[in-house]
Amino acid sequence: MNMSPIDVPVSDRAPLRVLHLEDSEPDAELVAARLATEYPECRVHHASSRQQFEAALEEQQFDLILSDYTLQGYDGLSALQLAQSRCPKKPFIFLSGTIGEERAIEALKRGATDYVIKDRPSRLVPAIRQALARYEEELRHRQTEEELQENRERSRQITENVDDLILMLDLMGRTVYCNPAYTATVGQLAGGTQREFFGDVHPSDQPMVREAFQQTIRTGATLRAEYRLVRPDRSLRFVEAQNSVMRDSAGLTTQVLVVARDVTERRAADERIRHQSDLLNRAQDAIVVRDMNNRITYWNESAARIYDWTAEQAEGRAATELWQEDSAQVEVARHATLFYGEWMGEMRQRSRSGIDLIMQSRWSLVQGKDGGAAGFLVINTDIAEKKRLEAQFLRVQRTESIGLLAGGIAHDINNTLVPIMASADMLETLTSEPDAKQYVNAIRSSAQHGAALVRQLLAFARGAVGQHSEINPQTLLQEFVGFVSQTFPRNIELSLNTVVDPWSVRGDATQLKQVLINLCLNARDAMSQGGRITIRLENQTLEANATTVLRELKPGPYVVLFITDTGSGMEPAVLNKIFDPFFTTKEMGKGTGLGLAAVHGILKGHSGTIAVDSAPGAGTTFRIYLPAVPRTYQPQVRDPAAKLKLAGSGESILLVDDEPGVLNILTALLTTSGYHVLKATSGCGALSVYSEHSNQISLVLTDVTMADGDGFTLITELRNQNVKIPLMMMSGLAGGGQYEERAKLLGVRLLSKPITRAALIEAVTAALAPEAA
Repeated sequence: MNMSPIDVPVSDRAPLRVLHLEDSEPDAELVAARLATEYPECRVHHASSRQQFEAALEEQQFDLILSDYTLQGYDGLSALQLAQSRCPKKPFIFLSGTIGEERAIEALKRGATDYVIKDRPSRLVPAIRQALARYEEELRHRQTEEELQENRERSRQITENVDDLILMLDLMGRTVYCNPAYTATVGQLAGGTQREFFGDVHPSDQPMVREAFQQTIRTGATLRAEYRLVRPDRSLRFVEAQNSVMRDSAGLTTQVLVVARDVTERRAADERIRHQSDLLNRAQDAIVVRDMNNRITYWNESAARIYDWTAEQAEGRAATELWQEDSAQVEVARHATLFYGEWMGEMRQRSRSGIDLIMQSRWSLVQGKDGGAAGFLVINTDIAEKKRLEAQFLRVQRTESIGLLAGGIAHDINNTLVPIMASADMLETLTSEPDAKQYVNAIRSSAQHGAALVRQLLAFARGAVGQHSEINPQTLLQEFVGFVSQTFPRNIELSLNTVVDPWSVRGDATQLKQVLINLCLNARDAMSQGGRITIRLENQTLEANATTVLRELKPGPYVVLFITDTGSGMEPAVLNKIFDPFFTTKEMGKGTGLGLAAVHGILKGHSGTIAVDSAPGAGTTFRIYLPAVPRTYQPQVRDPAAKLKLAGSGESILLVDDEPGVLNILTALLTTSGYHVLKATSGCGALSVYSEHSNQISLVLTDVTMADGDGFTLITELRNQNVKIPLMMMSGLAGGGQYEERAKLLGVRLLSKPITRAALIEAVTAALAPEAA
């Protein structure tokens, strides 16, 4: 509180300042002398007229005013009125010779402090003391009131402007006072004050709030609670409240003060943060935050799973303590992120448990409150499986591309081998000299070897089909092991383990034996110092999760063959390429690189697949999966007593092929076997020949692939003309799975090039046999 000099108590300063209005000079001197005796440092200012009195009040400050009641040209009541207007509350005492009782009473009513009769001078000093004491008491009281008023105003300003909700409740829980913040939170209070506060509380929270209220009254202790307030529109506000008691001067509890804070937005923000944290923890990516000192400040659950550190273990530690990574690459990421705000690249890391990780890493800059760099948000995606699938996909693409090339090469080579093999057959019938026959056999053997290589190419390229029948795998394995055991070195032990009742499979026994031979030969070559090859047979039913790994298979029953050796094993780099065509680890001239590629192709043609497990020094295990035959399947058995006519009787055959060499040699084979041959080099030419000699032709044999069309179109056109004679096709790609299904749908037999004389004559004879019709 600020006080003017007028308001300063007399006791707090000296000397005493007195203004004396008196028109009698002797009386003024007498009063001044008496005051000097009592107050040695007293300063008395004498005014003898109205003008002097008004000037003194205007120019100076006084602690006390003495005034005569009757003055020449002026009066004491006028002086009192002027003093009250200029310096209110200052003591004003009338000092007069005769005043009269009525005048004295009137003066006191108008505000005079006291009056003293001049003929009683001894009463002057006590009257002054009493007036000054009363003034100081009134001044202190006024100061106290002003301070209280200031405090009340200050409290009002605080309670009406703070965001906290403030209530004053009586001991019955009725609202005595509530600030505007409370009203704004719960809405306008119906009924104003003296309404029960608990009606604003959510019904489910009322028992808890009442108990806290009563406990505060009983114990006097400050209690905290969190509950919900209900607005008039039935929306809810969450508050954190603190109860405390208010006491009177006797120490008795009279009221309860409730101070609450609206935490609805904070709870919503906390819930959003929890939800976001839950989403981050559900992410499959490792999400971490690294500060500028490379220490972890955030670590989600996927990071814990991938790097094998819990969030409690990771937070606060340096990233270099949690996983291994290329420090130079990390510096590149840091500088790029600081410069551009983000960075993305591939990082190779190693987890706590020693697992090698390939991470697609995305860095983003985290800014602090001041806008400066505070850290890095890093999202790491494990792409090791993706990289493996990409490599596998590229291998498949490469294999398919080479397969297309191999198919074309096989077709051309087979067409080249047809005249060679057929000519060898023809030459053998024209000579009886041993040396000549030896040369002929050499030609045939070389051609057959070339045909075998072509079949391997086709098996790799499209998966060999062959003639499938129901096979007992146990019988097949027993025959195979018996044969191989006689040919393998003595330092290699070969054993067979089978189940009691193995399931059957459908396939080509010769091709499956080729698979086994290729695998066992590889195992033999991996055990130059000897070892053991174990072949194991199992029945397995693959579930969906198993076929997720073995992508070429569908869920169901399978016969699984395990070929395990104790050889040197393979490095991962070699393991990833073993099924690639022309890949081999053998010396030049000791391997074509087609063996395992052909194995994969054969098994693909059998709707199966192959998998391998190997490690350096730990041997190798190949797993062959073949679909099992349902138990209800009954294989068709051909009557072995059926006899075929092996030579012709002049029947006319329409032979169609766009390769002159193939056309001429096959014509010679058929002609020397008793058939009459009509030739055509194209589909259009064949239709023209057939139209001209339809009554003579007994059979049509056409190549599949020709320069101006294909055999399927020719067969379809003949069928459209209602041709009833036997129709056959031949192809250098037969057995590769490319044409077999279409030939089957047309109901024609498909022969494989190169074809021997015996196979050709057998097929023609069978087609022309009466029972075939």
